[in-house]
Amino acid sequence: MKQVVRQLERVRRTARLLLGVQSASRWLAALVLTAAVCAAVDYLLRLPGWLRLAVDAAVVVMALRWLTRGWLSVPRFRPQLGDLALRAEQLFPQLSGLLASGVEFATAPKRPFVSPRTEALTQLAMEQTHEQARQVSMSKLIDPRRPVRAMLLAALALGLGTVAACAAPHHARLAAERWLMPLGDAQWPRRTSIESRVAQTLAPIDQPLRLSADIERGYRPQMRTWTWYRWTGADGTPGGGEWQSMLMNEQQSGSKANRFDSIVDLPQLAIGKTGIEFYFAAGDDATQPQRMQLVQRPALVSAVMDVQPPAYTSGLISPQQIDFGQQSGQIATAVVQSGSQVTWRLKSNKPVPAAQLTRQNLLPGLPPQLSADIEQPGERQVQVSFVLDRSVQTHVVLTDEHGLSNLSQRLYRLTAMKDKPPTATIVLPLADESVLATATIDVVGMAEDDVAVESLALEAEMPQRSVSADVITTQRTLQDVSGRHRRLTAEHMLELTPLKLEVDDQVTLHAVARDVFVLDGVRHDPVRSAPRRLRVIDATQLAAQIRSELAAVRRQAARLSSRQRQVMESRAQQASEEQHRITQRLKAQASLLQVLRERMDRNRLDDQTLDDVVGQATELVGGAKSASGDARQNLQEAQHNRQTASESLQQARAAQDKVNEQLTRLVELLDQGQDALTLQLQLREMAQMQEQLMQETRGMLPKTAGRSMD
Repeated sequence: MKQVVRQLERVRRTARLLLGVQSASRWLAALVLTAAVCAAVDYLLRLPGWLRLAVDAAVVVMALRWLTRGWLSVPRFRPQLGDLALRAEQLFPQLSGLLASGVEFATAPKRPFVSPRTEALTQLAMEQTHEQARQVSMSKLIDPRRPVRAMLLAALALGLGTVAACAAPHHARLAAERWLMPLGDAQWPRRTSIESRVAQTLAPIDQPLRLSADIERGYRPQMRTWTWYRWTGADGTPGGGEWQSMLMNEQQSGSKANRFDSIVDLPQLAIGKTGIEFYFAAGDDATQPQRMQLVQRPALVSAVMDVQPPAYTSGLISPQQIDFGQQSGQIATAVVQSGSQVTWRLKSNKPVPAAQLTRQNLLPGLPPQLSADIEQPGERQVQVSFVLDRSVQTHVVLTDEHGLSNLSQRLYRLTAMKDKPPTATIVLPLADESVLATATIDVVGMAEDDVAVESLALEAEMPQRSVSADVITTQRTLQDVSGRHRRLTAEHMLELTPLKLEVDDQVTLHAVARDVFVLDGVRHDPVRSAPRRLRVIDATQLAAQIRSELAAVRRQAARLSSRQRQVMESRAQQASEEQHRITQRLKAQASLLQVLRERMDRNRLDDQTLDDVVGQATELVGGAKSASGDARQNLQEAQHNRQTASESLQQARAAQDKVNEQLTRLVELLDQGQDALTLQLQLREMAQMQEQLMQETRGMLPKTAGRSMD
């Protein structure tokens, strides 16, 4: 029976060992699987160090608790031999009812005062149990499947872990470092690679800032890329609060990399800020923070131009001061006299380095031929001086020490107003004219200039006969006027009688003007007006011309008389307008007769008949004009006042009758005068022919004296 007891004790020890192996295997498998899961989760999620540290602490606590509970239960696992015997009876039916009692008898201490019979029965029971137990193996009480499964699971976990570590030793090492030293510097390789494309370290604060980055690895459609930024102080220290994020926009780029841009609205967000710190983030990667200084771009605060006109315009053109800031629009203009000394004073919002103050940099539109002096009275002031002798247009470009220029595209257009030569005109006579040798002619000349006229002379070219009867042309100054005015006028009364002119002689009149222009020793040449010619005719020709003019007046008077009769038959409303037209035409005829009268007076024409005809014609035309005006006034009153319309119409009719009467008398006068003038002209021509014959006869006397008629 002792052998059976030893087998049961062996079973108990084996079961305790397998229980320990099972617990250790399960703990090891769980630990390996936990490590694998943690490594995978950390690889996918890139857990932060503080979270890994917390997970490490939790795993260690759970592992120790599990290990403690598992290993402490192994020593406490000590089932009673009787319990093992009862389990064996269940497993082996032939031992039912024997093994448990036999084991109990065998392991029970000997008791005193036991009867022999009881002793004999106990011994018999143990022998029977021993005899039956010899046929079975107590090791079958142990079921090794669970421990074996636990060991296989542990071996599988260890095997897979070993294979994974051998396949990716770098990743395995990183996983071990990240979990064993959660606050260390070990990092997983980035799935995403983002690189900044911002190289500048300085940006103007008055325009939006474009920040760009490229995804070099790990790009996917609709990927979210972020710009993180915050404001910094002048020394680079944070001065604007927390980090702020901005989602970037993907740009279509021809390169392989996928570019993302974001716009930081500096004019709105960076007021009072001096710097910005930023970085880019996408997926599991982020760039190193970059810092950029924010500076104010140079700007033109004021532009004032002082203009000193040329010396020859002294007292004529005042100095100017042009403030371009008071002009609106993208084009600022200034019109100055050519040759003026220009001083352009520019003021900037910040200091401008002297190295940038060259003509090409500051005023790129100035031509190279224009010499300019550039001075800097103050850090923020620039003064440009030059003589403007041509029109120019230019931008003003201010550049600071960082190479930033002002954004203004305003164009400054400086127009040099050239001094034009003066203009000279003969005002009187109004046109070329035929005159008698006894005429007195009013000669009036006028000169104008854009600055000022210095002198104006009236000159006449006329024939002069020498003793030998040769005709030469001489020039004579009739009047000379000087001054410094925009307009000069010269007047002279030209007496032709002392000049002893003959028929067909010609006097040519000119007005000669010179302006005040003197620039660098250069002057404008004198300007001569268009010629005004006076052709000498005899009295007969002049009378014929006046007669021709009177014939035209007669024809016009006949037409107006016929028209007046038609108007008298039309309605009042139409008659008023037509009467006004008749009045205007009569005014024109009165002016023509006045011109004829003045011409006769200028030429001192001694013709009483012609003088009487012109005088009477003037009176008749004046009367007709006055009556026509009265008729129109009465017609208008008849239209506006119905109560007196009948009376007004009667008065208008009477005035129209008078117009018709005056015109009829004018036609008759000119018809009679025409006949008298024709006769007078014929008599004058006959007298001239007689005079010519007498002169020819006197010329023949020396040749025919003393000779016979044969």
